[in-house]
Amino acid sequence: MIIKSLKLENYRRFEQLDIDLPETVIGIIGRNGSGKSTLVEAISWALYGNRFVRTDKNDIRSQHVDTSKDCSAEMIFEYGGAEYRIIRKLKGKNAISESAVYRTGIDEPQAVQDRGVNAFIEQLLKLDYRSFTASVFAKQKELAKLASLQPEQRRQTINRLINIDQIDRARDQVRRDRNDKQSTLKGMQSGLKDMVDLKQRLKLLKTEKSKTDENLSEQNKAVGRVNHAHKTAQQEYDSAAELREKFQNVTSRIESAQQRIKDQTQFLKTNQDELANIKKAEEDLAPLQTRIEPLPGLLKKKETLDADYKRYNDLQIKREKQTHLKDLVKQDQVELERLNPELETQENLLTRKQKLNRDKQQLETELAQWREKVKQAHADLKTAEFRGKELSNKLDEIRKLGPDSPCPVCTQKLGNHFEEVTQDHEKQLKQLRQDYKTAKQTETAAQSGESDCQQKLDETRRQLEGLSVDLSRIEQAKQQAGDINKRLASNQTLLQQLQRIIQAKDIDYDAELHEEINTECTELQRIQQTVIQLQERVKRKPVLEEQITQNRKTIRDLETRLSELESERKALDYDEERFQQKKRRVDELAAERDKAIETLNDLKEKSAVLASRIENTEQDIQEQKQRLKEIDVLREDISYLNALDEHFGRFRLHLAGRVRPFIAARASELIKLTTLSRYTTLELDEDYTIRLFDGNIPHLLERFSGGEQDLTNLCLRIAISQVVAERSGGAPINFIILDEIFGSQDTERRELILNALSYLSSQFRQILIITHIDSIQDMLPAIFQVSADDHQTSSVRVLA
Repeated sequence: MIIKSLKLENYRRFEQLDIDLPETVIGIIGRNGSGKSTLVEAISWALYGNRFVRTDKNDIRSQHVDTSKDCSAEMIFEYGGAEYRIIRKLKGKNAISESAVYRTGIDEPQAVQDRGVNAFIEQLLKLDYRSFTASVFAKQKELAKLASLQPEQRRQTINRLINIDQIDRARDQVRRDRNDKQSTLKGMQSGLKDMVDLKQRLKLLKTEKSKTDENLSEQNKAVGRVNHAHKTAQQEYDSAAELREKFQNVTSRIESAQQRIKDQTQFLKTNQDELANIKKAEEDLAPLQTRIEPLPGLLKKKETLDADYKRYNDLQIKREKQTHLKDLVKQDQVELERLNPELETQENLLTRKQKLNRDKQQLETELAQWREKVKQAHADLKTAEFRGKELSNKLDEIRKLGPDSPCPVCTQKLGNHFEEVTQDHEKQLKQLRQDYKTAKQTETAAQSGESDCQQKLDETRRQLEGLSVDLSRIEQAKQQAGDINKRLASNQTLLQQLQRIIQAKDIDYDAELHEEINTECTELQRIQQTVIQLQERVKRKPVLEEQITQNRKTIRDLETRLSELESERKALDYDEERFQQKKRRVDELAAERDKAIETLNDLKEKSAVLASRIENTEQDIQEQKQRLKEIDVLREDISYLNALDEHFGRFRLHLAGRVRPFIAARASELIKLTTLSRYTTLELDEDYTIRLFDGNIPHLLERFSGGEQDLTNLCLRIAISQVVAERSGGAPINFIILDEIFGSQDTERRELILNALSYLSSQFRQILIITHIDSIQDMLPAIFQVSADDHQTSSVRVLA
């Protein structure tokens, strides 16, 4: 696989990018954060989509562009003798994904949409996204992590890179399936029933059901007989009940007539008593009418005296109100005399408050200035302290390592410059100590000034708070005085008006005469009411006489009808005892019938229960037969899974035993090339612990320098990539990406690594090296320089 070109639009930091990638070693250089890793990430995103990005897909689009702009990556690559063009886009505000892959020379796409394109790429390359990462990407952080892991963790990590862990997952699944089936088998065996017992139970149930069915037939006949007897008795009872209903109807009518005669007799007596009372009322009415003749004249005198009383009472109320208003005016005048001295101090307090506010503003300005001085002095102090510790640590490290220590600036060995560098560091330390002392003195003086200013400001604020309380109290007194003045003016006006009204009125009112007239009118009005009631009673006399005549006639008619009904009842010849005998006979036969039906239903229910138990027993027998067959199948499946577990274990040991020496051999070739045969052999044990041979003696990696350890880990990682790519089953993956692999290597070692990589051109026709070390530019045949144009965008420039 070879990457031919890459085109990006609004992808993270790259607004527009269109580059061609040659078949050689390509350096992607630039400062940290400029977008080097973003460039190679875009290759992975084009192939495998969102599974390779390090953030949510909504963050892939460049942050400085509008959401209406598309984010896209278009890559052309060669694989297996054919050329392909793959396109991925994120469109619109919701970042809707669109994908397609084309083969050169064919207009129709080979696959579309994320799922289809992802499946096509995995099938084409014979690598899923994890295997692709293992075979193509090698990072400095990953190399260091691999060496620092515990043996078991390192073995698991490398097994995951070379996909042996997939065998472990498959074996675990086989074991889970086997355990599940064993649990199922145990449960099924525990639920098995005795077949002999089931068959014996079935035989007994069928015998019992046969006897029950015979009893059921006999009981059906018995129910028929009792039903017939009950039907005959019911007919006789119905006839008797009809006669009883007629007898009760006539009896009810007789009782109704008797009650009406009684009611009419009572009405007659009531009306006769009321007529006697009316005659007595006629005798009492005449003298009472003569007694109430003076009433109209007395009512006119009462009306005049009521008006005089109302005017007299109103005048008394006004005099009481006059007295109350005089008291209120006097109270308000006294309160005003009390408030006037307090109001006169307001102006002096306002002048003092203005002066304190000016003092407060000046003190707040001074306090802010002191605090800024404290802050600046503290920052200078911390800067001197930090730089002093850093410089002191560097000086201790330089003295500890001597002339072989690396230069803090260029990282080369100090050599003859050791003394010069040491003296320069000591001079800088001396100056930093002086700076620290000066900053400490400045900070102490500023803190003292800040404290004094804060105390003065606090005192001024306390005085202002006290003045505010006094002014608030005076303001309340001022408002209170205004309210009193308004109320005083209003009350004085009302007082004058009442005075004029009281002086203008003179009322002549006789209270004793008023009381005498009221008493006489009340008595005559009571007699008048009695007269009205007697007149109303006398008016009813003709009506009552007519009602009495009608009462007597109604009584005679009812007595005639009563005699007729009694004759009709006697003619019915009804006997209650005969009726009760027929009723008891029907009830007895009904009870006998119900009991027979209940027995019949019990037999039916028993027969149904026995039929259900027979059916359930037959079903249990069939289920037991089926369960025995399923148990045989489970036993056979468990046997197969045990065999599969054993085969997976053997295959894994076989595969790991073959792959590990193969990786070690490839890594040894790379070690030999990169060290100019200084080291020629690398060995891996079962936990992938590395032993590097120095001559004929193997040593653990900790024995060697940091640069040699990094170089060995790099060679091992590239070897793993070769093995993963070759075992994929597809065409060769002819490119690899190396991310920041020169961190601990000197210039000579870097050149050896690059020469070794060039020897791998048969395996890796295209090698992308990501680094921030500018000095390797002259060692590489192709350079892509990534630069940050601003804090949001980057660009790529081809240097060679």
